[in-house]
Amino acid sequence: MERPKVIIFGGIQPTGRHIVAYLVNNQFASEIRVVDYLHPANSYFSLEHQTILDNVEYLQLVVDSPETAARAFHRDDGRPWDYVIQGSFEVRYAMPEAWYDRHTLAVARNVAEMAAKEGCRVLIHLSNGIAFRYHSSMGQAMEEDLTEPRPHIPFSQSVIAAEKAVQVPGIPVVILRCSEFYGPDCLYNFSRFMVFTRLYGYLQEDYCFPSNRDARVATVHVHDVARAVWHLCKWAEITLSPGTPSLIAPGAKHMAKTSEMESFSSDGASSISTNAPSYSLSSVSSSSLPSSIRMNVFSLFIWASMLKEAGIAQTPLEAQLFPEEMYQHYYGMDGSKICRETGFVYEIEKLTGALALDIVNGWRQRNLLP
Repeated sequence: MERPKVIIFGGIQPTGRHIVAYLVNNQFASEIRVVDYLHPANSYFSLEHQTILDNVEYLQLVVDSPETAARAFHRDDGRPWDYVIQGSFEVRYAMPEAWYDRHTLAVARNVAEMAAKEGCRVLIHLSNGIAFRYHSSMGQAMEEDLTEPRPHIPFSQSVIAAEKAVQVPGIPVVILRCSEFYGPDCLYNFSRFMVFTRLYGYLQEDYCFPSNRDARVATVHVHDVARAVWHLCKWAEITLSPGTPSLIAPGAKHMAKTSEMESFSSDGASSISTNAPSYSLSSVSSSSLPSSIRMNVFSLFIWASMLKEAGIAQTPLEAQLFPEEMYQHYYGMDGSKICRETGFVYEIEKLTGALALDIVNGWRQRNLLP
């Protein structure tokens, strides 16, 4: 039986590159095309991911119009792609609304419409659960509980609009709504806080994690994201069933415990105390948001000194907190539906110190972390 032909949008982005690697390493696809507005030369690829990318077709393109979508899907033999994986989205803070609309909503809409038009067999759309309004009283929120945009998250509107835009007729569409990603190369909020544990370890001071210490956080490792994407490709092709399962590892945690696992010293051991008394940053009100600016002035100065001492000229890692991160960060989702309905099994159930060190060592091997 011929292996499927796969086109992956966002395959250069931190999550997408793991999906590409998973497919290549397991020889699941006969052809893989990666489409992304990012270029690998500017994306801090590891040697492993660079080697993998050398074995697939890469196209640098912003899929913000039907015309660019047609270019992305075009094949000289005229045959359609079998599986379409839409993993391109923008979750950085402090970007203009038009940027989120272009790189999240427009890409999702154009990819979905072209996938249906071309007669592709399955479309998997990666979404982000943090975009949805959540309150601690909801406990472990089910998929149907999350309907409204989360206040103070600038990309929430585009993420939710993208989920609606990809639900086009003519193709099975599965929206995989992921919790907080973490893993090697991930530069999203969760992994980014490791920078602060390193900075405060350098200062030999307690690190106060920027959230209410009783807040729930839902996480998933990028390895399981990649596995779930391929699992759902095969499942949707057989069942022809659309759906919106959430992807959350079953090892639920609180912010305080999670931050303790993130902590590491220059020796690589988890030794930084995160049990500082609660002047927790996100407990300040929105009227106190200038405190994030004051903290950034301090942390960026120290971080620059650390980079200089380590001889690091360029790194994607920043010791900077955005005002949006100063708000309460309650985030609880239930990830059992994908297991019950599709038979998926998580391989990494919770964040551990060893997994945190895996992330850290990956950065250090590329001289990105002092």
